[in-house]
Amino acid sequence: MIKLTRKTQYGIKALLDLSLHEKGSPVFLKEIANRENIPLKYLEQIFISLKIAGFVRSKRGAHGGYQLIKPVEKIRISEVIQALEGDWNLVECEEMESCCSTLNACVIYEVWEKATKALSSVFEGTSLKDLLQRYDILGQNKEELLKMKQKWLH
Repeated sequence: MIKLTRKTQYGIKALLDLSLHEKGSPVFLKEIANRENIPLKYLEQIFISLKIAGFVRSKRGAHGGYQLIKPVEKIRISEVIQALEGDWNLVECEEMESCCSTLNACVIYEVWEKATKALSSVFEGTSLKDLLQRYDILGQNKEELLKMKQKWLH
């Protein structure tokens, strides 16, 4: 099974939560952690990476917290994955052509390559705004939203 790391799953959920709750002022990570059921220490590490990547900024003090830097329509899921996972491919041989002595004759390499491109296309074609719109649609059906959130948690 192909899986993104929990770090990336939490990072995307936290950015979505931040975009829903910032309303012009910073949001404390503790609030995001509580709402999204993410361990605070882990979320702090994730937000260091998100800050370095230029998605968020932090503000210290009583009115501190985190805010998005980029507009939600400019934040691509592919960029978040890149920031939290680094370069990724479905299989190792896509990363380094020299890792396999039979790469030129490999019958499955083309399949891996196509699958990676297809998945990349979905991530590149999806912005945080797209997720927010989906959230708005599901939010109208609270029961469906709760089912989806429970699925995310497991």
